[in-house]
Amino acid sequence: MTTTTSHGLLCQSDPTSVDWPLRLVVGGLQDEPSSPQQMLVLYSFAWTGLAIGFLPSRKLILKYGEEWRRGVRRESYEYPRRYVVAPVVTFIVMCFVASALST
Repeated sequence: MTTTTSHGLLCQSDPTSVDWPLRLVVGGLQDEPSSPQQMLVLYSFAWTGLAIGFLPSRKLILKYGEEWRRGVRRESYEYPRRYVVAPVVTFIVMCFVASALST
């Protein structure tokens, strides 16, 4: 199934075709391609959301980094679930905010 976008670009939106992963990576499945300004807003908000999400775990990360610097190696590093959820949630929320602001 081939459709034409408002920009006159052909967009094949058949997810059963063999090359759909490649088209997904290059943006071929989008109805309309995003502008560079929209992508800049999305990337900057996504990185900001990730940085904000890592704020609660900064003491733990610094502690493990200091131990690593001193040569202490552990079998596994304890990382509480709340410290995993915070970056994921803030990243997703900031991506939604960016898409809402850039459209």
